[in-house]
Amino acid sequence: MRKNIKFVFLLAIIFASSYLIYISGFLPLVDYKIFDLINGKNDENNGHSNSVVIVQIDEKSLKEFGQWPWNRILVAKLVQEILLSRPAVLGIDIIFSEKDRTSLNEIKKFYDNGLNATINLDNIPQTLLDNDKILASSLSRGKSVLPIFISPVSVGDEFLTKTYLKTDENFTQISKATNFLGNYEMLNDAASALGFINSKSDNDGILRQNSSFLYYRDKLVPSLSMAMLMQVDPKLSLKKSALGLEVEFLGKKAKLNENAKSLSKVHSSSDFTKISASDILLANVDKSEFTGKFVLLGATATGLYDQFISTKGEIVPGIFFHASFLENFLTGNLITQPNLYKNLSFYTSLFLLVFMVFLISKYDYLYSFILFILLSVLAIVLALAFLKYNIYISLGYFLLPFVFIFLNISLIVAFLTYLDKKEFIKELESAHSATIDSMVSVIEGKDVETGTHIVRSKEYVKLLAQYLYKQGFHLDKLNPKFIEILYRATPLHDIGKVAIPDKILNKSSNLDEQEWEVMKKHTVYGKEIIEKAISSSNATNEFLLAAINIAYTHHERWDGQGYPRGLKGDEIPIEGRLMALADVYDALISKRHYKEAFSYEKAEDFIMKNKGSHFDPMVVDAFVALKKEFKKVALKEK
Repeated sequence: MRKNIKFVFLLAIIFASSYLIYISGFLPLVDYKIFDLINGKNDENNGHSNSVVIVQIDEKSLKEFGQWPWNRILVAKLVQEILLSRPAVLGIDIIFSEKDRTSLNEIKKFYDNGLNATINLDNIPQTLLDNDKILASSLSRGKSVLPIFISPVSVGDEFLTKTYLKTDENFTQISKATNFLGNYEMLNDAASALGFINSKSDNDGILRQNSSFLYYRDKLVPSLSMAMLMQVDPKLSLKKSALGLEVEFLGKKAKLNENAKSLSKVHSSSDFTKISASDILLANVDKSEFTGKFVLLGATATGLYDQFISTKGEIVPGIFFHASFLENFLTGNLITQPNLYKNLSFYTSLFLLVFMVFLISKYDYLYSFILFILLSVLAIVLALAFLKYNIYISLGYFLLPFVFIFLNISLIVAFLTYLDKKEFIKELESAHSATIDSMVSVIEGKDVETGTHIVRSKEYVKLLAQYLYKQGFHLDKLNPKFIEILYRATPLHDIGKVAIPDKILNKSSNLDEQEWEVMKKHTVYGKEIIEKAISSSNATNEFLLAAINIAYTHHERWDGQGYPRGLKGDEIPIEGRLMALADVYDALISKRHYKEAFSYEKAEDFIMKNKGSHFDPMVVDAFVALKKEFKKVALKEK
């Protein structure tokens, strides 16, 4: 009953703790920290990109051409020079949401309407009056992708018609955006495609995940990076797979999770070829660097760029995040984190915790602790193995509840064990003090042959009990604590002989029938003596209750021909059955005033021949397995 209560209590701890961990929001945070840890070495060996080039509006560019934003004629020249070099595609990480107010016709309107002054532009070529037209013309010279941004401002969906991914499938777990902020309409029309640049950091402020698609008014809109890929492969497709989603690009497949997200191995800036915008504008660069490459144009000068924090704690311009995604996609190194594995890892930890509590309740804590270590190591090994195939199995969802709850359970079990041992010690102290008088009576008896017999008998009983326990027999009663009680109670098995007359107890010849009937009463006398001890101690004292069973039933036989009650088979308490074999074996190998000692082989043969008659067959089987150990005890205590 007590074990059941303990089991239910620990189960309640498991389920309550698991629920609190699950709703706390702490679980994904720990999971990503573990991901950062085990993925760190991969980040250090990314290698230099052969596919992605970054054109940066850096401090050098601002020093050369002045403050940002530049006149769009300058941006147009930059875009034109890149596109004329025939890159695979140019992606621009700069939003031009309004028309350029530095266009000559816009300046003329400002003077006309605001200052009532007229500026004569008659001698200026029409192609130079509108900077946006110039930039639009440059964008149309090759494959160019402009960014859009999720915004609370509604801008309509006309500008997305040439960008969204055409598919008949419905991906219900991909997030939806209600509004986008785009570029000036003329520029949107001139670009080959558009892609969103929003990326949401995790709760710890680190950007790890990349969204490749979002729904907008039932249209599947790609990210900036994915839109660039779609320009290279117009047949790029998105399909469902066993672990989430799958993108097919130029015959190769890349995995995304159900939300169209992936985890990024963030590359350092040194992994990419970086070219200053000023060097392009001043013709100080070999333009073949762009040919056939994915080129990204964006700001890296301090104060101009959108920032994110990498897993290494570095503040990095957003353009490097786009570049890392492209490089990982092209080299087959995108990491997917299927939602399936989050739930699978969490509930697996829950199941294993329940199983380990069962082990703790039924067996020993050590087994559970060893299993805990093995399972933790196995989980880490599996996570590393799956990561080689670019799948993260959400190790944190397993380890956090598994480790945290198990360690707490360990503390609780240690405390409960302490209380049990403390109570056990009190029981032993009470039992020992209550049986001192009984032991004194035994000492005062004149059966001089009982001394070493008592020492050997308790060792035999302990050997038999431990063997049966390890084999899984009588687990309803046998356990380490009870075996220790048996060991300490065995010396009291013949305590009833104190009431047997000396002339019978120490008679040198065989007892007659009447004397034998008197001798047999020592079992009853032993029971009565210990019952008196119980009455002055604790009625539930396990030590004294075991001592009664030993003293009262150790001369019962398995076939029912024993005494004092003629019990048969399982009617005989396990204590009596163990003691019966131990008592007879020691009597056989010991010299008495009325007989010579048997050889060990003869004594063993006698025990085995009486299997199922005198002795419990299961106990005899245990004896057969322990014959050598019995002999060692006998030789040691002679």
